[in-house]
Order: sequence, then structure tokens, then C-alpha cells
Amino acid sequence: MGSVDRPAKFSVPVAMHVIDRDRLHAQLNSGLAAGTTLIAAPAGWGKSVLTSSWIAAGAGGRAAVWVSLGAADDDEGAFWHAVVAALLPVADDAAHADLRRLAATPAGGSDVLAELATVLRQVRRPVVVVLDDLHEVQSPAVHAGLLRLIQRPIPMLSLLILTRRARHGRWTGYGWRGC
Repeated sequence: MGSVDRPAKFSVPVAMHVIDRDRLHAQLNSGLAAGTTLIAAPAGWGKSVLTSSWIAAGAGGRAAVWVSLGAADDDEGAFWHAVVAALLPVADDAAHADLRRLAATPAGGSDVLAELATVLRQVRRPVVVVLDDLHEVQSPAVHAGLLRLIQRPIPMLSLLILTRRARHGRWTGYGWRGC
């Protein structure tokens, strides 16, 4: 796609003078096979630094996109549209047109999620979507959509969730691999 300035929402944080964390990078790489990896730790413990250094080291051979979540993403439509927008720069030709159409669609969240899943089942290039600060999103509809993705994994999609809390057991039993 060429070099285009991306909004901060989709920019991978850059940390200087980071210590190599080969063991943790290896754990993140192994989590790709599980489909979803959860990193839950308090603020300041290095979740974003670890993940951005892993991306800089090659993200396990996958394309990687980053979504920094905030209060504005607590709406199901806004959340899934943010994920679609993050995926646009790394989409292969087959998926790019469909993702652009989805990005321009004002439809509700579950509609976008269903169409997004259909599009992603056709891609040939593996991608990992980093959802940073998931604790900012309280919407039950968003969390239900994420659980649907976890329960019905998409072969070329991995999710890497960064959060300050693990939702008090909400995520247990859904195939998360925690680091």
C-alpha cells in the first residue's frame, strides 16, 4: 500500500533502548497458533512495549496491525470499524476492496463483524490484530463479538489482546493463551 501517515490510533508504539525479550517473543509466537493471546497486567508493566518490540522483531512472520482502544470504541459499530480501518494497509488485493466497502458502511457492529469474518476467511496473508487497552471497552456487544471470533477462529487471523484486567473470569474457557 505505500507509506501513508496513520492516525495514532493505528500506530505501533515505538520504545527506545528496549531489552531483548526472546523468551517472551517466543511465547507470543507460539500464541499465534492458538488464535488469540491475552496479556493482562497492571498499567506500566510493559504490555505495549513487549508487543511493539515483538512486532519490530517480525511478529512471528505475520503482518501486524495495532488498534489503540478508548472510550469512543465502546460502541460495537465504532469498534469493528476501527478493526477494519486497521486492517486496510495490510490487506491483500482480494480483501482490500471488501474492507474499503466495510469501512464506508454505516451498518451496525454485528453486521460489520459478520462481513469482516467472511472477508478474513478468504485472505491468504496471515495477520495479527493487536487490541491495546481492551479494558477501555465495556460494551457487552463488543465482548460478545470478540468471543464469537475466539470460538470460531479464522485461519489467517490472530488476536493479541492487551488489557489491564482479565474481565473477572469473563474470558476463561474461550481458548485464550495468556502470557
